[in-house]
Amino acid sequence: MAECAERGRALAAEGRVGEAWDRVLDLRDHAYAWTGHPHHPGDPGADAAARADAHHIAGRGSMAVELGHLAAARAELERLRELRRGLVDADDDRGGA
Repeated sequence: MAECAERGRALAAEGRVGEAWDRVLDLRDHAYAWTGHPHHPGDPGADAAARADAHHIAGRGSMAVELGHLAAARAELERLRELRRGLVDADDDRGGA
């Protein structure tokens, strides 16, 4: 999956948005296939509001990619990273892994 993600980033950087979007869909399908698997990481530390925020931000990023607005897509990706950092920090504060 790392290779798929790297290829998607390279395609986006080349302006090949449609092909980059296909890699996003491949990653999503792979993630769905692992749902419920014992080794699936799940959503540690994510409550319903955080999951809703993540879905909203991911949707905005997806729309930006579809429309070819790579700067906006990068901004939404950074928002997702900030959300994740907040969840990881909160989990660490609660003594999580």
